[in-house]
Amino acid sequence: MASSATFGQIGLSPFTAPNALQGFRLNPARTNFDKKLYVGLGHFNTDFYNSAGDVTNAVSREGDKLFLDIGELVGDLEEQNSLANNVEFMSLYVGTSVNRWRFGLYHSFRLQAEVRYPRDLVELIWNGNGPYVGEELSIAPGGFYNAWNQIGAHIAYDFGKIQLGLNLNRNFGASYGETESGDISVYTDPDFYEITVNNTHQVISSSFFTYEEDYTVDVEENAWRQWAFGRNGGWSLDLGLNFQVNEKLSLHGFLRDLGSITYDENIRRYGGQGEFIYDGAQLEDGLLDQGIDYDVNLDTIITELDYQEIQAPSEKEVSLHATYGIGADYLLNEKNRFSLILSQYHSSFQDRSFEMLHLGWHGRLLKWMWLNANYSYKFDRHNIGLGLTLNPGPFQFMLYTDNLFVVFPNEQGQQTALFGGMSFTL
Repeated sequence: MASSATFGQIGLSPFTAPNALQGFRLNPARTNFDKKLYVGLGHFNTDFYNSAGDVTNAVSREGDKLFLDIGELVGDLEEQNSLANNVEFMSLYVGTSVNRWRFGLYHSFRLQAEVRYPRDLVELIWNGNGPYVGEELSIAPGGFYNAWNQIGAHIAYDFGKIQLGLNLNRNFGASYGETESGDISVYTDPDFYEITVNNTHQVISSSFFTYEEDYTVDVEENAWRQWAFGRNGGWSLDLGLNFQVNEKLSLHGFLRDLGSITYDENIRRYGGQGEFIYDGAQLEDGLLDQGIDYDVNLDTIITELDYQEIQAPSEKEVSLHATYGIGADYLLNEKNRFSLILSQYHSSFQDRSFEMLHLGWHGRLLKWMWLNANYSYKFDRHNIGLGLTLNPGPFQFMLYTDNLFVVFPNEQGQQTALFGGMSFTL
């Protein structure tokens, strides 16, 4: 299965593993043709990214109790911050080879999610508006998520030195949401403490839940049916090429997630309520505290910041976040193999691309055991990861990470990636 760091790149280390069935999810041309039956018994791949705010530094221990210092966490934020996660769970792959052909069918569930938020928003919630008297703050967050089921057909052909592959995917959109336009601005008059809030923010969604007034959500009955059998549809392609230069060196290229999903079921749009003004209000202790001077009711402010349903389009086409790249594998000897991948990931939400470099070494410790060490550069961060592949008989078990930040936190933020899966061949 393939997973991504939503904000940037998929975790690449499992796709460089020797003889890994999962390689076809990144490059459908990089498959084996020497077995009659290939079965993937489910695997997951997830990558989470947090641009700033080191939770580890904000946690302290006193005796047998843990304390979270929110103020320390807020102070470590950047002007603009991001949270991102991309997950794929492939439940099953079944394939076979016939002469020079390889055919397979598979199912996977995928999620791409991303949140952007300004530091001013968090500080306003935590500190109140006192530090910003006379300033206009822009506090609107941005967000995107897309969850869908994917049923795919895998086809590859071996020409000898060149292998070509294709994944044709039918996508069934389960749930989608995205901030569309507008802003939320907050201004506190320095003389009279008038708070002027202008909320023109808009959100569009297609999901099994409906946003109601006063920050409530109504979940439809039998919502799981929409996740599994949503009528929102679309198609996508994965293309791959592999060139075996000689016995030791191979070169390859791939294009992944070329396509979209059209959501036309339960499309809703929500918008802010425009401008409103409160006279003489200062939020002394932030929105998390009920104490507000000048007899202003916090519940009233929160209500005015709420959203109302407005006219929505009949359908919304959502582009998948495409990934493309090139790579190379070099077999030094029977016990040492090296890999290189250069790739780029395009976020349709941000209309921006992110580059990634991945270097890997696979060492054969035993006939049935491979150890992997990898280095990657993504999100302006340097990552070191480890992986292990076990091949007892026809079975294969894999556990990989592109980084060890779960163990060694990054001072600028958190990033974690994990892959696990199993398969067998006959």
